[in-house]
Amino acid sequence: MREVENSLARLGTDCIDVYMLHRPDLTTPLEETLEAMNDLVKNGKIRYIGMSNHYAWQVCRALWLADLRKLSSIVCVQDLYNLFNRDIEVDLLPFCDAFNVGVMAYSPLARGVLTGKYVPNQEIPRDSRAGRGDSRILQTEMRDESLGIASKLKDICISEGRSLTHLALNWVLANKIITSAVIGPRTVDQYESNMGCLDWKIDISTLEIIDQFVPAGEHTGLGFNDPQNPVRGRKL
Repeated sequence: MREVENSLARLGTDCIDVYMLHRPDLTTPLEETLEAMNDLVKNGKIRYIGMSNHYAWQVCRALWLADLRKLSSIVCVQDLYNLFNRDIEVDLLPFCDAFNVGVMAYSPLARGVLTGKYVPNQEIPRDSRAGRGDSRILQTEMRDESLGIASKLKDICISEGRSLTHLALNWVLANKIITSAVIGPRTVDQYESNMGCLDWKIDISTLEIIDQFVPAGEHTGLGFNDPQNPVRGRKL
């Protein structure tokens, strides 16, 4: 409740359109969280509830609990999805499609790696996110396999007469299960460049070539894992 009030004050508004549960809170019962979200909706502080970085079964449980207890339900999820990481195609996306849950894809440019600014075996640009030592991109996206595929994708972009940014964003939006892509431009020029992806459609043959680099439901490299979203399916 306190943090919603803080957000409203910072945003200078009296209502938040979509309030996201950013990642699972393993120390708090989901029922308690949903009750709090429901109170916020009833009080007019937020309009809709979303879940980010949750497993499909966790979203399903939230939908079930909301229905059982007559609470405001989950309307969307926000999860990592890009050319380098297609993991959510296995379970989460089919679930959202079946239960009419919206999907906001974050990091569609893989934190900047899919802009083509990072080149294998070359010095990292100093003014880039990785060059500034950002821990998240160094933990997750700066992988040799990803840099190599980005270079191959550039060749496709040349034949399409498009930038790698346009290709990556258009690839995400080409998935009909995806509702929107969450972009993070730092400048107006970057924003306008991102918007350039909207006036064309990737050819099916190009999509098939991309599938050869990273097959459906898979990710680049071996053993990829985000330390902030650890795999929990093995206990010793």
